[in-house]
Amino acid sequence: MRELANKTAAATSDIAKMLSEIRGETGSAVNTMEQLVINVDDVVEKTELIGSTLQTINQQASSSEDQAREIQNIIQEHVTATSEISNSIENVRTELEKTEKEAVTASEQAMKLAAISETIYNDLSIFNLGTIHDKLKSVTKKMAIEVQQLFENALENNLIPENYIFDKEYQPISATNPQKYKTKFDDFCDANLPSIQERYLTENPELVYSICTDPNGYVPTHNNIFAKPPTGDYNTDLLHSRSKRLFNDPTGIRCGSHTQDFLLQTYKRDTGEIFHDLSVPIYVNGQHWGGVRVGYKAERH
Repeated sequence: MRELANKTAAATSDIAKMLSEIRGETGSAVNTMEQLVINVDDVVEKTELIGSTLQTINQQASSSEDQAREIQNIIQEHVTATSEISNSIENVRTELEKTEKEAVTASEQAMKLAAISETIYNDLSIFNLGTIHDKLKSVTKKMAIEVQQLFENALENNLIPENYIFDKEYQPISATNPQKYKTKFDDFCDANLPSIQERYLTENPELVYSICTDPNGYVPTHNNIFAKPPTGDYNTDLLHSRSKRLFNDPTGIRCGSHTQDFLLQTYKRDTGEIFHDLSVPIYVNGQHWGGVRVGYKAERH
């Protein structure tokens, strides 16, 4: 009986122990389940966050796609506008080239007309028509003779060497704009030409200038009103400081280089005015030195 009681007590103890272990394991299982639930909730939360983030990324991607499409449209508009501007520039360039060609043609025609006018006047010069041109032609011839006598007397009296009179080495004068030059005959001309040039200018109120030029358009001594010292201001000096400059434009070159009895030209001065220019050759001991040129405004005649 006692043995049964001992076995029963031992069994009861084992059962109690087993129940205790089961309760422990059940608690552990419950804790594990609770942690699992927490982990699942966390995963769900993170999954929802990821879903939300992916949705945001999708929205941003859609927005970026729209912006990229808008940028592409803007770029296309710029390409189109640039192409239109390029075409416009090309059209303007074409028109300018056309205008330039027309201007050249008009200029050539004007030069031809001027040449025809000069030829007609030269042909009619045997007749004295009583025009201002006839009067000033006579005046210019007289002035050319006076200048010729001035140079020849200076050579005869050894006031200046002959090679000085015909010097063609134009030495630039520094810091001048328009550019000025100096030759070996400048000092002589500065001292002696004004007495002749200013007298003819005063005696003939139609004249704006009465000067002497060599065959290359070089004017050593301009009229007093146009022979002011340079100021350094281009526009001022262009108009008022005209001595010792090379007027080598087509008109200026012809004034001193031609050997006709006289030459009448009409031209646009570098100051913008339209002038008649009448020139007569100057000879020194039979050698062509240059010419006398006088100018008068075209609109007066």
